Amino acid sequence: MVVVAIEKGQALSPIIRDSRNFALCRVSDGDPLIDRLFQAMPDHGRDPFLGLPHLSTPSMCPVPLRAAWWLDCEMIRHLDIESDHEMYVAGVHHAGKLETAPAVVRTVSRAIGKKAGPKRPLKKHAR
Repeated sequence: MVVVAIEKGQALSPIIRDSRNFALCRVSDGDPLIDRLFQAMPDHGRDPFLGLPHLSTPSMCPVPLRAAWWLDCEMIRHLDIESDHEMYVAGVHHAGKLETAPAVVRTVSRAIGKKAGPKRPLKKHAR
């Protein structure tokens, strides 16, 4: 079970309340791509996950492939207390661990559900 506090007014709050699912993940501190995409509150017309290599958890939540690990959570209770944050209590149903290095080369094959295999050696032509 996890408890998450989110600042009120975030665009993410109604998405979590309506879907009742969310994923928590650990990304590296100072990852320039993640910092650039998520540094400001996204407007309602721009999805920061578009174009970002990611996997979908069993509850269909996106997790960047740059994450070290993830937790797939189902909301049990939403607490909107008289404060500047709201709290979500959730049960963890699935978890996973990814490679810690960014997986840029294998993004396309993972997106279609296949693992990238080792590169084949070049054939030598007889002269």
